[in-house]
Amino acid sequence: MTTQSPAEPVPHFTPTATEPAETLLQQVTEQVMRCTDDEAAVFAFDGASPGTPAAAAALGRLLSTHAIQLVAGCPLMAFVTGTEPDPHWRAAYPPRPSSLFAEFEFLQALYGPGEGDPFEALATLRLRAEEELGC
Repeated sequence: MTTQSPAEPVPHFTPTATEPAETLLQQVTEQVMRCTDDEAAVFAFDGASPGTPAAAAALGRLLSTHAIQLVAGCPLMAFVTGTEPDPHWRAAYPPRPSSLFAEFEFLQALYGPGEGDPFEALATLRLRAEEELGC
């Protein structure tokens, strides 16, 4: 039997049959967007791999600056531990009224779906709004 050293990344999350195109990092992005309006908090997870010290450091930075409660099975916990998230995690994390995800949902209601994960889609929806408003 071989063991994995703590420095080696844990194998990446394998999407379930119910969410085939959604990766663990996309779910982490969405969870952070649901909990904060801070774009830098989303960027903190770029380049980190699940189950690595970089993932734990990104979570530590997030928790030191934002009051986010973690629930077992949420994408953030899964990202740090290298496990699979609970497919029903969104029920525990409704978007906060002033969060990035609330802004995404508002702009999506006005302009239709954006492209990519919610964070990328938010950027494209913001551009559509600016173009329409002439900003």
